[in-house]
Amino acid sequence: MKSSSVTLPIGDVWRWSGRIDGDEYAPRTARAAVHEACGRKFDAGTVVDIQLVVSELVTNCVEHGHADSVQLCLAGVGDKITVTVASAAPLDGVPHPDDWCLPTATACSGRGLAMVGRIGCAGLRVTDSGDDAWSAITVSIEPRTA
Repeated sequence: MKSSSVTLPIGDVWRWSGRIDGDEYAPRTARAAVHEACGRKFDAGTVVDIQLVVSELVTNCVEHGHADSVQLCLAGVGDKITVTVASAAPLDGVPHPDDWCLPTATACSGRGLAMVGRIGCAGLRVTDSGDDAWSAITVSIEPRTA
């Protein structure tokens, strides 16, 4: 995995990005990257939420989009983080975030995006820009309140 990290001199603003190979280890690699980038910035529960979101989105890009690689970007401002998972493969099969709901009990799939939708707050969006452009899913996450 190739990565870069920068902390901007504007208060508590930071950004981490890296490219992950689109293989069977991609979700594990993405979770490890989240731990590396966020482990000291957020409480353990928030890090687990971020890892779940990233793991689900990376899995969808690799399994359903057949991506050879996935770009992961984590950007933080204060106690909020924006997660963007992008793929050169089209995300045609990913429904609009307004449609991310719990599937029926007998459905074979769909739970991952429903969980992402429950964890993510405002800012959920899907950008699908055609065959040669990168497609992206962006989720904003705030720490849980007690």
